[in-house]
Amino acid sequence: MSKRGYYIDKTLSCTSESFYRFMEIASTSELIQESLKENKELFSLVSYESTGDLIGIQLLSKLLLAIRESRVIKFVHENFYTGRIGDFEIKPYFLKEYQSRWYIIGEVDWDKKFWNFGVDRIQDLEITDKVFKRKKADLEKLYEHTIGLNFNEPKPERVELLFNEIQIKYVRALQLHESQIEGETKDGFTAVDLYVRPNYEFMQKILMMGDGVEVIKPKWFRDQVKKVLKDTLSKYKK
Repeated sequence: MSKRGYYIDKTLSCTSESFYRFMEIASTSELIQESLKENKELFSLVSYESTGDLIGIQLLSKLLLAIRESRVIKFVHENFYTGRIGDFEIKPYFLKEYQSRWYIIGEVDWDKKFWNFGVDRIQDLEITDKVFKRKKADLEKLYEHTIGLNFNEPKPERVELLFNEIQIKYVRALQLHESQIEGETKDGFTAVDLYVRPNYEFMQKILMMGDGVEVIKPKWFRDQVKKVLKDTLSKYKK
């Protein structure tokens, strides 16, 4: 920080999105702190989303140390989707926060690809003495067309959605993705185009909107969403 304010060292900074997100949090924290100095009762006027205990948060400082010093880490990790528990050794590159959970992203030796691991599912973390040379990888590009975490598959493609007149207001106020382009409105429905990976997290966002959105293209993704909705509806027939 200089006497006249802050400056950004582009050689050391993370992505601009991460920086502005950090500044947003810092500004909010400063505002609340100043308000509390004036009147402690103001604390009762601020409410945050409660997500329960932040499991694994005590590991963040160790993981950051390993990233900063380019040291290989070992741990046991559980995959919630498959139920598998395995031993992993990775080269850690960065931490990512998504929906109040933290993930460590690193290169797995046996396939030379980047994977993400939920910090809340890591056990027996060991920071080894093995030092690795960081790749000159464009880590920002990993998530360029990704909503959520799964950046390895499927491949990014054009997705066309149709929103009703209520849901489109929310999508305008908070975009699903930076590639979002709004098309024409007809009979109360507005078309929106995205260029993203139609991954698991993206599908979850679509399903959360209920009948406020319809997937038009690609057909395989539309069919996938349709199957999930049919399977869900079948559970309520009794």
